[in-house]
Amino acid sequence: MKTIAAVISMASGLALSQNEFPFSTYPGACPEVPNQPDFDVTKYTGVWYTYIANDKRNIPENANCVAATYEILTESSISVNNTAVYDIERRGYNTMLPSWAYGSAVVLNPEYPTQLYVSFETFGGCGEFGFLCANTERTADTAVPYLQYENYRVTDTDYENYSVVVSCIPAGEVLHGEVMYILVRDREWPAKNQAKIQELLYNVNQWGIHTEDLILTHQDDCEQWADQGIP
Repeated sequence: MKTIAAVISMASGLALSQNEFPFSTYPGACPEVPNQPDFDVTKYTGVWYTYIANDKRNIPENANCVAATYEILTESSISVNNTAVYDIERRGYNTMLPSWAYGSAVVLNPEYPTQLYVSFETFGGCGEFGFLCANTERTADTAVPYLQYENYRVTDTDYENYSVVVSCIPAGEVLHGEVMYILVRDREWPAKNQAKIQELLYNVNQWGIHTEDLILTHQDDCEQWADQGIP
């Protein structure tokens, strides 16, 4: 999970320069955001679909059917399989190409099991056009080498319908960057529960997180890709 997401609160005082930073930046330090109380990782595993996100690096606007599948690996880690179908334009023609990224999410502090470091080791899909599929040409996540830091926080979930994932990272001394996702268990759920969606967005705004650059992820006709590993 693509991806979409989830705001990242960095460990060890780490900060990236603006030139290194892939996300939207805002003045000041990272705001304080909550953790899901009494987080149950077993209930959280399974498939989540990205409804909206502002992770332009991992979920570009041409990404469709974005999903993340989580499974327990150890007491302190879960596997992450982010999948998507990219709408690629090449030589005047549009081609839909499935892709995936496999990695893990590691709990950084047992007292806060909602705060995770997600990294990816294996990328694939798209056949001979793999180099066109966003970041699938990478063989490892090297944005911040050799250091595990929080880049995925579960701030609010009911486990059965929605999850709000937020991350925040300092960018230099006077700025920070934000990424957030709303994930859902059922692709049809948001259309039937817009009042709840608006409530979740309102809460995120109250925490000090920006939502104006969130992009809707298309989740149409995704069943046709099931035989190619797309949930």
